[in-house]
Amino acid sequence: MSYFEIGYESRRFSQTRDGTTQTFEYYICEPDAISDQVAWDTLYGDFFTPNDDVNILKYIYDNFPDSRIFPTSLGDVELFINDISGVEQVDGGWKVTLTYSLPEKEQNSTHIQFGFSTNGETVHINQAISQRSIVAQTGSSLIPPETYRGIGRNGTNVDGMDITDPGLSFNITGYFDPTIWTTSVMLTYASLSKTYNNATFYGFPAGSVLFDYCDANSEAFKYVPVTFNFIYKPNISAVADPPFPSLTMFGHDIVDYIFDPRISNSVQLLHPVFRQVLQVRNPGNFDLLGI
Repeated sequence: MSYFEIGYESRRFSQTRDGTTQTFEYYICEPDAISDQVAWDTLYGDFFTPNDDVNILKYIYDNFPDSRIFPTSLGDVELFINDISGVEQVDGGWKVTLTYSLPEKEQNSTHIQFGFSTNGETVHINQAISQRSIVAQTGSSLIPPETYRGIGRNGTNVDGMDITDPGLSFNITGYFDPTIWTTSVMLTYASLSKTYNNATFYGFPAGSVLFDYCDANSEAFKYVPVTFNFIYKPNISAVADPPFPSLTMFGHDIVDYIFDPRISNSVQLLHPVFRQVLQVRNPGNFDLLGI
């Protein structure tokens, strides 16, 4: 058997934002000797004999490379055989077309995609941002007590209320070479899950982004898309919080108040006497995510 590239019409390539392909056309000649032809026709037995098409594929597998390096504007990528087609010719030879490519949007590991949602979550609050007004009933000589913006506050409880909190969740999908995947890489992602950024991350200040989780599914010879999911909560810096000093905390910290019953203008209410800022998440190095 022998082959040659068909001149002036063989090589073609296409490069777009979504993908890169390279195509070759070859002519594969039939065996020269009758003994070779007999062996060729009977190699795979009598089922659908002659088995020229099966043998052509085997010959291609043995003589043509599975992949090629091809340049793109983002750097060199490795293209793999994605399509093989062949047509038998009247002289007994075969015209074969080989197409090398990568799946769409998986051309380079530096390619990433963003997605986001501003759908907030429901939170329970005990204090309002401010008190617009508080008045006694008409005709009463009572002076309203100091409530410190408490919601649902009485002598024994601070009931609070549920509200929809503004929020931002976003995801980043990165594409990675399939050869990098090991157990240690997956364990690294698992150890960073539910941590907050210990340094600036895509412009978000340290402490404001929580890495929630990631997921991925791989296929042979393809870059692996990994989607990382994040939750953003703004840090608080020197925000007024009477009767306490100004409040400063990371976005994923928790503020908690300790109350004590006190009399204010003849009314007993629970008043905040202590405030604590609690760290409930560990910091993480998001550089290890590889995005």
